[in-house]
Amino acid sequence: MKTKIYLFAAIVSAIISMKAQIHPGNSLVVPEFGTGLSKTYVSNGAFQVIAKPYFTINLKTVPNSLATNAGPNTVAMYNNDLFVSLSQANQRIYKFPNYGPDPVQSIANVSQVTNLSSDYVGIAFDSMGNLYASEGPAYLNTNIYKYTIADKYATRVNLGNGGVTSYFSNITFDAAGNLWASDYLNNRIVAIKTANLNTVGAQMHSFYTNSLSWAANGGVASNDDVNLKSKNIVRLFNLPEGVAFDNQGIYG
Repeated sequence: MKTKIYLFAAIVSAIISMKAQIHPGNSLVVPEFGTGLSKTYVSNGAFQVIAKPYFTINLKTVPNSLATNAGPNTVAMYNNDLFVSLSQANQRIYKFPNYGPDPVQSIANVSQVTNLSSDYVGIAFDSMGNLYASEGPAYLNTNIYKYTIADKYATRVNLGNGGVTSYFSNITFDAAGNLWASDYLNNRIVAIKTANLNTVGAQMHSFYTNSLSWAANGGVASNDDVNLKSKNIVRLFNLPEGVAFDNQGIYG
């Protein structure tokens, strides 16, 4: 089965993308980094989508002493719970429980999952509900961390950055449970096998272009995986900012 990878390339480094997430009700949750808002959009006809006001989260006014001027960077859903990563003023990850069915009560019950990083960028969940975050000192260098759901995300494993100064702007999982991340600084996409997701300084398989020029353009020792080499990546990446899979995307 071929893997389809969808990428979003940034125009200039100063642009920070809004990383949206489809929640289980087929609505689109969009963080607005510049406004401090997270909005949810639904279809309003064949060719229109509108924001649902009672789903809008204003981080400047959320309760429980968590109001902040930080910008929402990325959102991710696990079951009906919404998680939002924050950058700039206060680097944290917030949880809005049961956001899908009851957004008003969810906003009232907002809690902080973690604030251990100096900057949270991309977040994603594996199928078990473990939380993964790319984080580091505000763009200069990010590592990927795993937060374990078993102890409510109190434990984290530093999966590293593959030994390269990186900016992992977004992370996601394929259908087989392998983690993929876009590295904005190095014009590459990396993958971590499922089996290595509990390993400190995990091996990262990285690639830059198609398999025909793998040896010339891959450039690192971790380019040793037959399944990765066989993927049909048809162009060189240029400041890749986002990565996602369709519902059949699988590493193999």
